[in-house]
Amino acid sequence: MQQYSAQPDRHAGTVPPPKRARRLRHLVLGLGAMAVAAVLAGTALSLWRMHEETTERAEEHLLGVAQILGEQTLRSMHAVDAILRAAADDAQTAGRLNRFAAPSERHRRLREIIVHAPYVRALLLFDADGKLVVHTATFPSPVPYGESEIFRVHRDRRATQTRPSLPVVARIGSERDLAVSHGLNDPDGRFLGVVAAIVDPAYFLGPQGLRELGPDGAVRLLRRDGALLTGYPIAIAAVTRNYRTSALFTQGVAAGRALIRHAGLAVAGERMSAIRPIENYPLVVTVTSSTDFVLRTWYRSAALFGAIAVVTAVFLGLITLTLARQLRIEEELKSNVMESEERLHAIIQSAMDAIITVDEQQRIVLFNAAAQQIFRCTSTEAIGADIGRFIRGRLLTPQPSYSAEFDEAGAPMHKMGQHLALTGVRAGGAEFPIDASVSRVQLHGAGLYIVILRDITERRRAEQALKRSQQELRGLSKAANEALEAERRRTARELHDELGQALTALKMDLESLRSALPPGLTDLWGRLQSMHVLLDGTIAATRRIAADLRPLMLDDLGLAAALDWLTHNFSTRTGIATDLVIDDTVAQVPEPIASALYRITQESLNNVAKYAHASTAEIRLERDGDWVQLLVRDNGRGIGPADQDKRGTFGLLGIRERVMLLGGEVSIRGEPGQGSEIRARIPLAAAQTREAVA
Repeated sequence: MQQYSAQPDRHAGTVPPPKRARRLRHLVLGLGAMAVAAVLAGTALSLWRMHEETTERAEEHLLGVAQILGEQTLRSMHAVDAILRAAADDAQTAGRLNRFAAPSERHRRLREIIVHAPYVRALLLFDADGKLVVHTATFPSPVPYGESEIFRVHRDRRATQTRPSLPVVARIGSERDLAVSHGLNDPDGRFLGVVAAIVDPAYFLGPQGLRELGPDGAVRLLRRDGALLTGYPIAIAAVTRNYRTSALFTQGVAAGRALIRHAGLAVAGERMSAIRPIENYPLVVTVTSSTDFVLRTWYRSAALFGAIAVVTAVFLGLITLTLARQLRIEEELKSNVMESEERLHAIIQSAMDAIITVDEQQRIVLFNAAAQQIFRCTSTEAIGADIGRFIRGRLLTPQPSYSAEFDEAGAPMHKMGQHLALTGVRAGGAEFPIDASVSRVQLHGAGLYIVILRDITERRRAEQALKRSQQELRGLSKAANEALEAERRRTARELHDELGQALTALKMDLESLRSALPPGLTDLWGRLQSMHVLLDGTIAATRRIAADLRPLMLDDLGLAAALDWLTHNFSTRTGIATDLVIDDTVAQVPEPIASALYRITQESLNNVAKYAHASTAEIRLERDGDWVQLLVRDNGRGIGPADQDKRGTFGLLGIRERVMLLGGEVSIRGEPGQGSEIRARIPLAAAQTREAVA
């Protein structure tokens, strides 16, 4: 036999959809990670550039402030130096130092010199011994000027100069003011004394710019030897500190750097200081600000941009994870669908029944292996062909019952017909019977018809053979029943006629013998009496047996009389009240209907007596058109499905068989506690058929 292969694999030579989905998911995850990294890296780069720009602007600002303060300090020092030189020249032109003894005149002359210099608070004039000769100050000074730095430096220097020496800048006690001094020498170079100016640095190092330097900002005026002269805020100037060993001096002033970073002296944290040396003077101006203050705006921007970057990265990450999860779900769904399709394909191909799928144009789209075997055609030849090539008959027409079921249920798949008897056509043209079931399914908006069929040639032959066998068995059973009824009729008549007559004659002879006996024979009379009783019982038993076999009145008087005798005898024997109603039109039905109805009534009453536990029974015999109907109803416990299918009992089976042999119908119903009902309907034509056969 030729073998027909299944359909080829649709996915052969291509990348399976789950693998493509997996690659796409990995690509999405990679792109998402790159996007998150790009956002974070771009934000970090932007913040770094912003940090650098902010730092550069802060450095430029510090350098600018230091330059401004340095220039102001330089101009102020030039002015102070000019005042000191003017005072020194005036003192030296006077001749000798003892002429300084005129304090009022000297005081007036010094006041005239500083009248236009508000930043010079006072001018002081000392002799060679450090004694204060004259001054313009309005406050007495507790400082021992002979030991002060502004005098000691000039005295110890002992330089021979025609002009005053370079000024010396120093602090006076704990005051904020500065002292700027020049030494005085005569034309011969002898040390004559010192002229000093008390300068208020607030005029050139004022705290006006401290707000721009922040809460930790500071302005300092240092000497190049590391001594702190003054500074702002005041807390810095109030602390006398030698900066020679500090990072501010060693890294900045001594190294000549314009800008340095260092740790704070009094406050923790990194500092940024701009350094400005004062030309021609041993002074250095430093402007300091904390890194935290410089970067305050950057910190806020960094926090804002960082939060935005984090939120953006989280958002991108969530989108990426959501897409990846969706792709993974789709991947799993596609994998499950492919697995289901493969499983379904394997099931369809291994099915014993032929399965054909047809589109709305009645073109074949699926043809499984069983269909190939049945129709002797490969799937390649069948797919795309019209279904009418293989099946003849109304296949795809919806049946009313299934359409109604579909309309109510609204299911995507509904049955259009089951066990449709159609004709199949093999590839060679041979026809054969098939049994088909058709369902319609909606798939992606398109309708498909699924036809499941099988070759029923052998089953049809077996059914025909079984039908012939059943007909023969029914005929045999009918003949056996008729023969049995005939034999019962003959036996009953022989029992009634011959045996009954013989027993009646014997009874008459026994009566004659008893009347002929002489009186006084008591034993013989007793024996005759016993024989008479036994003979009466035998006659009654003979009549009962004959009636049970077949009542003669059924043949002589008809069905109505036989049923009346049967029900009367049943009520007498069982005590169950019986109601018999017979329609006059069916009181005399012919054979074999009469015998069948009598036997059905007899078996029904036997069941009532044995199983029903009833108190009443009702028998109705009536005509229903061309049918005669018998109804036997009781008020007993009721009969259930289990009682009807009980094995080993043949009463109900006999009732069904008698009705079926005559082409009738029978129904047996019952409810627990509601009684039972047996309804038998036999066509009157059954008697005519028997007469025709006879």
